[in-house]
Amino acid sequence: MVTGFWYFFGNFAFLTLIAKMRKLLTLTLLISCVQLAFGQFYFNDEGHDTARGKFSEFDIETHFDFVNKSADTAFEWRRYEENVPIGMTTAVCDNNLCYPVEISTAKFNLRTNDSFPMILHFYPDNTCGKGSFKLMVYPLADTNNRIYTQIFAEVWCLSVTSVKANTLDLHPNPANSEIEITFGALDQYDVVIYDIKGQKMLETTSSSLSKRIDIAEFRPGLYVVAVNSKGRTFTQRFIKN
Repeated sequence: MVTGFWYFFGNFAFLTLIAKMRKLLTLTLLISCVQLAFGQFYFNDEGHDTARGKFSEFDIETHFDFVNKSADTAFEWRRYEENVPIGMTTAVCDNNLCYPVEISTAKFNLRTNDSFPMILHFYPDNTCGKGSFKLMVYPLADTNNRIYTQIFAEVWCLSVTSVKANTLDLHPNPANSEIEITFGALDQYDVVIYDIKGQKMLETTSSSLSKRIDIAEFRPGLYVVAVNSKGRTFTQRFIKN
């Protein structure tokens, strides 16, 4: 009887251990599947989350590194809940293009185990204050599997003197081969044109109330004209068709 008891007890303990191991294995597999489904693409926390600069700057920016550890390679980003002062605008650059302010969503591809810096832009346009917008990214295969982040900006005013409206005028807009700028001053001033990435495309000087500029060789896209006069900067955007 004693031997039979210990035989029965040993089998019972062994079967109980097997059952517990099965439960543990099932739980481990479940956790692994959840991680594979939801935790494999993300914004690197080391990226900056606040862009800071002066109201006279053409562009202030920050970035988040987007990392893809998932099996998905086709994604889409969406910019939403933009909350910036009137006159300030925002834009996004992914690993394909730097998009104009009018574009709030775009698709992009990224291979597994690859990453890139997603650049987030604020264009002050002589506007100071604080602003923000939100960004979400999701794979096209599962649009419910989303990650989110919020980007902030602090744009500083350098003085209490406000920049007068309509001091700088530009036409036509959109333009094909030439633009004409009108600036309400007869003193010499500098004119600089930047592309959407902030790269300087042209620089010249003038002392007349209006000046024509040849843009025929510019690629289609969004550009900014910056006029610097007596330590102050005035900007206007235009589109090259």
